Amino acid sequence: MQGRLQAVVAMVLAALLALVFSPMIVASAAIVALATVRNGAREGLLVALVGLALLAALGVIWLQSSWVLSVPGALLWLPAWGLALLLRQGYTLAHALEAALVGSWLLIGLQYIGLDSPAEFWGDVLQSVWHLHVDDTILPKEQQQSLLDTLAVWLPGAMAASWFLMLAATLFLTLWAAATLAGTHQFAQAFQALRCARVWLIIIPLLLLPGLLPNAEFASLPSQLYLVGSLLFFLQGLSLWHFLAVRFQVQRFWLSGFYVLLFFGIPYSLTIVALAGYLEGWWDFRARLSQQK
Repeated sequence: MQGRLQAVVAMVLAALLALVFSPMIVASAAIVALATVRNGAREGLLVALVGLALLAALGVIWLQSSWVLSVPGALLWLPAWGLALLLRQGYTLAHALEAALVGSWLLIGLQYIGLDSPAEFWGDVLQSVWHLHVDDTILPKEQQQSLLDTLAVWLPGAMAASWFLMLAATLFLTLWAAATLAGTHQFAQAFQALRCARVWLIIIPLLLLPGLLPNAEFASLPSQLYLVGSLLFFLQGLSLWHFLAVRFQVQRFWLSGFYVLLFFGIPYSLTIVALAGYLEGWWDFRARLSQQK
């Protein structure tokens, strides 16, 4: 926040560090979003574009290609700028996450429109790097092919889900930084009040129905959309847990233990939290608890 040059340098350095430690890409996107929330749409966009130009130049110098570094940056920085613009204009965190979900669904749709077979495309991509990371003595070749085929089928939705979670993490980090600079608890309040519109409670479960039909393809387009959509309920479930922790004034140990169980219980723990978020969307447990002494 000390200046445009400082923001660009910090953003590009964070993006380069992401080549070694991938979560740093979220920090770089959060710088774009923070510049937008604090200083306006024009300043945020200018920081993003100058950063992309610098990444393109570094790509030419180091890798003889301008797009290897700049395109991945653009895929996260420009959407982060757009979502931050929503926050600056007064929209809630839930609105921004819903917009990110729509963008993730468009990303899946573009794969099905632009590629003859998304599964075959991702299968070829996986095949090109598979032998570098998998030892035949540990995993037999016949099992490798079965695993590769399964991963390739779900990668269109998995890639969109990863993109959605990175944007969500960017929004969280941005609001936390903005609240810290302002000396307020705005982020905690916004996160604990996170609640998606009820229309999603109807649309997302309906995406499961085509997969239940006889002879339906398990990893069809609706199933890929559901994979990403369920993450919205998962984030709402996390919000509910943090609200309960504050409401009942539990010690930080319980929050830490919750995340440990969440990690070691994957994928079942994710489903349970998402289900809690979905049920809270219908019954609004937080409003009922807030009314009680």
